Amino acid sequence: MPVILRSHGFSLGAIGMMALLYSPWALKFLYSSILERFPLPIAGRRKGWIMITRVMALVTLFLLAGNSPEQGLVLPICLILAMNFFFAVSDLAVDGYATDILLPKERSWGACLQITGNFAGFMVGGGVFLILYHHLGWEITLWLMACFILLLTMPMAFHKELTRNYWQTKKADKDPSQKPHPLSFVARPQTKALFVLLVIAAIVFKSGYQVRLSLLADLGMNPGQIGSLTLWAGSPLSMVGTILTGVFLKRTAMNKLFQTACALAGLLGFLSWGVAGSIFSSKWVLAAMIGLEQILMGGIMAAIYTLILRASVGPQSGTDYGILCGVQHLTSFCAVIAAGYLSQALGYGPFYIFLALGSLVFIFPVKRLFLDSLRSLNQPDSEPGSVTKPFSS
Repeated sequence: MPVILRSHGFSLGAIGMMALLYSPWALKFLYSSILERFPLPIAGRRKGWIMITRVMALVTLFLLAGNSPEQGLVLPICLILAMNFFFAVSDLAVDGYATDILLPKERSWGACLQITGNFAGFMVGGGVFLILYHHLGWEITLWLMACFILLLTMPMAFHKELTRNYWQTKKADKDPSQKPHPLSFVARPQTKALFVLLVIAAIVFKSGYQVRLSLLADLGMNPGQIGSLTLWAGSPLSMVGTILTGVFLKRTAMNKLFQTACALAGLLGFLSWGVAGSIFSSKWVLAAMIGLEQILMGGIMAAIYTLILRASVGPQSGTDYGILCGVQHLTSFCAVIAAGYLSQALGYGPFYIFLALGSLVFIFPVKRLFLDSLRSLNQPDSEPGSVTKPFSS
């Protein structure tokens, strides 16, 4: 969407506001407990919500195919918002299911596989379908997208929902009167520290991404070229980042990964400043900027979701996971909106210098968070201390 809107002359600030379309993910904390309080009487505790929301999302996508943003933005935006809500609820059910069934030693790789799947989806959506849009237009592209999602959803209809793992208490499984308590989870010092870490991650790793897409468009790349770049380089490199994170977390503490990532984000900011100001005109520097950004994005998202998995295990896993994911998305799209307006006010060069220096400064509070409130989530998966005990409300 940012590339399509920029190609039609929309401002950076207006493109930044498109992050509001992702508010259903950011507002997960408002409805995450509903899925656990009111499981649907079909298919299973998680599967029922997954199936019905996927069907509703597909219906909305078919309607969206007949309403191009070139004819007016209001109706397409409303339809995209509704579709994103259905996908966000489905995503919440899937995440709760993963938290229920994964064993402690499987969580980092479970998170890495989830993020790899996300980037594979982005590779198709932001790569293949962006190229198709460039050649075929809005309606045909969205019809093809709907058919593709339908094919991916069909296997879920034949999946038998697994039972919850041994960390879940018998009371949580058998006592239907036990309700999730979101406020008790939010009040924990560890949860508050995670909120701070998510804010830092949004500023350092998320705020520059959408501005960088607009920078590529302003450098003369058309949607088809950006889509090809995303398809053949961006998303595969993000997958490399997730795999490297999975290997890293088996042997090394989480704080070292975040500190290294902040330092690399500082380097990325300086490279982006040089590209924006034509100081670095080499295609190799541009390639290094894009490659480093994608590897960092994949790695840091895998690390964040590993932390969320570790912190959410317990009788109200879906609720706790939804709260943390909601805060992660909320901080991300707030950072993207602010970055859009800040980059428009300052220009690309000063914006990326500001971001680079901030990334380096954040190394120190990140270290302190993991040494204090997040100590129990910091150990490598191979160490006994990495086993997170279930939270009892």
